[in-house]
Amino acid sequence: DWNLGEVMGIEDVGTVNFNLEVDGFGLTSDLLNTDVSGQIKRFEYRGYDYTNGEVVGHLTEGLFEGQFMVRDPKLNVEFDGSIDVRDERPDLYFDLDVITADLFALGVVEDSIGYLSTTMAARFSGLGLDDSRGTLNIDRTMYETDQSVYFVGYMDLSSELEEGQRKLSIDSDLLKGKAEGDFTVNSLIESLRGHFRQYFSGLDAPQPVEEQRLVYEFTLYNTLPITELFYPDLTIETGTKIYGSYNDKDNKISINLD
Repeated sequence: DWNLGEVMGIEDVGTVNFNLEVDGFGLTSDLLNTDVSGQIKRFEYRGYDYTNGEVVGHLTEGLFEGQFMVRDPKLNVEFDGSIDVRDERPDLYFDLDVITADLFALGVVEDSIGYLSTTMAARFSGLGLDDSRGTLNIDRTMYETDQSVYFVGYMDLSSELEEGQRKLSIDSDLLKGKAEGDFTVNSLIESLRGHFRQYFSGLDAPQPVEEQRLVYEFTLYNTLPITELFYPDLTIETGTKIYGSYNDKDNKISINLD
């Protein structure tokens, strides 16, 4: 067994057992530079041992470029692209086909049944909404629980940051819209908590944040996969529009529904 996570500097990755052809040099993170191809018999990630994998690609410190597939009983996926974590803001450029994933067996969800299938095209840098720039396209997503099966045809997400102004956009068969302004998602949540705390005393005191300012507009379409999963008693009419603005410096929030 080889501790790949230690070599790559990735905490969630553990040991790996493989039968590979290697053309290159280095077995430590600062020297690794090699082409690899072959079978991965076992691969540990976040405490689960995945089996029956194949890989073809190039491996250096903090960088993988190539293809791999997993045919584990609990996970059937195909990956083609690159993951580069050498800089503070990682670059992700890949296509991922999740044929099936048993999220309960993999420890992702607590429900006894949680099967996922989807395809994904990632073209962005950074981690999280507050750091990412680029696009993420998700197609043909199906999620099965012990109560129902939910399907989303497509969801295209984009994040831009220019001269301190952030723009988050979404286009899908669930909803379409955007939010623009000087804000971060994490700070916005804290700021809104502080705003509504003046009306609802039971809310916890927010953490201090920088000024948050934005305008937004969204049109809601088929929201059933979301409302049925999280808010089963909520019904939203197709075509409902929600738009407005928020400025915490002026203590003003605008919410409009059409």
